[in-house]
Amino acid sequence: MRFSISILSSFVFSIAAGTAAAQLYTITEIEPLGGESSVAHAIAPHGQFVVGEAENADGWTEAFFWAGRTMGLGTLGGRYSAAHGVSDQGFIVGGSSSGPDELPHAFIAHVRGGMQALPENPDAQDSVAYDVFPRSRTLDEAIVVGRMHLPATHSGQAVLWRGAA
Repeated sequence: MRFSISILSSFVFSIAAGTAAAQLYTITEIEPLGGESSVAHAIAPHGQFVVGEAENADGWTEAFFWAGRTMGLGTLGGRYSAAHGVSDQGFIVGGSSSGPDELPHAFIAHVRGGMQALPENPDAQDSVAYDVFPRSRTLDEAIVVGRMHLPATHSGQAVLWRGAA
């Protein structure tokens, strides 16, 4: 029985692979922020924004968004930030260091500026936001998902942040 299933799955895969049409893509290079490298992490649902992290002119890693050109988002006070999610309305989420410990703390920002830290459990060592609900219209009503690291349990904890509005 196992032998006949293997032959059938190989036959189906061969047929599916043979009928796939070639895809054409345009490549757009997203420039770093004065440094040498950049990494894209997310794209808005309608494709108008791309976010990620890039090396800046000081050699630090900084969150960026791209909308035809690369723009840095800054940090929460440290030397590291990375953007991991973006909505069509231009809300950006990620993690940024805020001081000498260089541990990331979840943030939300907008393409027009204004990065702010998301609240953390007092026992959390660090946090990162990964995605923002696409229908969030204001920072006050944003719904964000991510994780916090809790040293007492030596583990990460999934988190859902909801704005107060």
